Amino acid sequence: QTQIIPVWTGDVSSTKRLSNYLLSAGYFVPSIRPPTVSEGEGRVRLSITYHVGRRGCDDLKEAFSSYLSTKEEAKEKIGQTI
Repeated sequence: QTQIIPVWTGDVSSTKRLSNYLLSAGYFVPSIRPPTVSEGEGRVRLSITYHVGRRGCDDLKEAFSSYLSTKEEAKEKIGQTI
């Protein structure tokens, strides 16, 4: 078992956008890109420790949800996948 949680994000540009969004929200969630992962893929890695606590996990979940809702709104406005 490990405390590192990989989150698949799709392509490299999506990975960078998510990582930057979470950084602007106060979370350091590094983007993992090729050559660490397969070409054309990307992930972010979460490393959650005991000291984060339930509140910190809930806040991070809200940041992810906020990113996803912003992404969906943008997708509807421009009619394409972001």
